[in-house]
Amino acid sequence: KLLAKNKSCLNQPDEAQSELNEYVNGYGQIVNSVVGNAVEFNSHANNQNLKTAEYSIKKLADDVQKIMLPAAKDSSNSISVEIDSAIPDLIVGAADEVKRIMINLVSESLKNLRGGVVNIGISGRKIEADGMNLIISIEDNGTGMNRDTVRKLLQFNTKSKKWDKDIFDGGYFKIRIAKYLIEKMHGKLHIDSEVEKGTKYTMVLPQEIVV
Repeated sequence: KLLAKNKSCLNQPDEAQSELNEYVNGYGQIVNSVVGNAVEFNSHANNQNLKTAEYSIKKLADDVQKIMLPAAKDSSNSISVEIDSAIPDLIVGAADEVKRIMINLVSESLKNLRGGVVNIGISGRKIEADGMNLIISIEDNGTGMNRDTVRKLLQFNTKSKKWDKDIFDGGYFKIRIAKYLIEKMHGKLHIDSEVEKGTKYTMVLPQEIVV
């Protein structure tokens, strides 16, 4: 796809070259995320700690949208982002992992979607003076999953001794990595899905507020 896109944009106006740059950058970031999934899988046994820092969830969501847009356009899909205006400008958390989770779930939503929409919604609920639950939802109108598949995904035990085998059971590797990262941040993942209607992933992540 990248080669075909490159050929189509050769000797084209600056606008086409800019589109190519966005396309290459987007797929490059997706590849980086895939590599990150593999690294996370291999580091599971080492129980490595997450690195936290101040970050802007608004900028992060914008980055995810830009990264995934080329993949969405390839299947005539679109991605929308809606962020609650009450969300603080800066919060403290594991930004790289939050980004990887979002890329994984948006990518999963796009996998079986043709001519559809992936909606990203972000809101928050304050739980203490310097803490909040960050709520991120990713919803699509794609093919959906049956109840048994959803049940197996939610029952996936990220602390199991058979983790390295269970994570590949029946596919959905990206969702299981997302679940692992969410639980590593002491958060929760909810999945609502209906066959032929779509899927909604909702994650609740405890984050600190910059005061």
